[in-house]
Amino acid sequence: MIKVLCTLRFTDEQLDKLRAVSPRLVVEQRTYHNAEEVREALDEDTEVLYAFHLPDDLLTKAPRLRWVQLHSAGADHLLGQPIMKSDALITTTSGIHATPIAEYALASMLAWSRRLPKMLYYQQRREWPQGRWALFASQELRGATLGIVGYGSIGREVGRIGKCFGMRVVAAKRSVNEARDTGYMSCASDR
Repeated sequence: MIKVLCTLRFTDEQLDKLRAVSPRLVVEQRTYHNAEEVREALDEDTEVLYAFHLPDDLLTKAPRLRWVQLHSAGADHLLGQPIMKSDALITTTSGIHATPIAEYALASMLAWSRRLPKMLYYQQRREWPQGRWALFASQELRGATLGIVGYGSIGREVGRIGKCFGMRVVAAKRSVNEARDTGYMSCASDR
């Protein structure tokens, strides 16, 4: 048997899919919010761990650990920890949040450019203010410049959607050793 410990919330459907991978998997789910809680849940039989927070003594508590699936896009926070020198496989969720986060970013841009928070404020108060044209006049995203700091999977997706809105996209990334067109900047209307 292979003990899998999921320390973040999964639906029953997601857990059933995970269990269906192999009859050898024993999948436990417990929701924890910090490394101390994760530490208490670990035992010597844990071989696979899905977590956001990891205790420093992870390998002491789970000496048979073979795989850590992080709920984060990066693993920088583990640098210098013993787990990085072990044979355990460490994987991340890099890239899976690109679409929902990019859509949220564009939804926020639309809400602010259309002054939606202000409109909702007056709507809840059942007021129709004087000078409403000036108060609610909105800016169009088309033709605006969208600045993206960080051009990873989320930044590229925000840029792709922004371009579809007719925005000029300017992006900066950490390493400048290579400037290239990644192909992510096309949208359905360009094809």
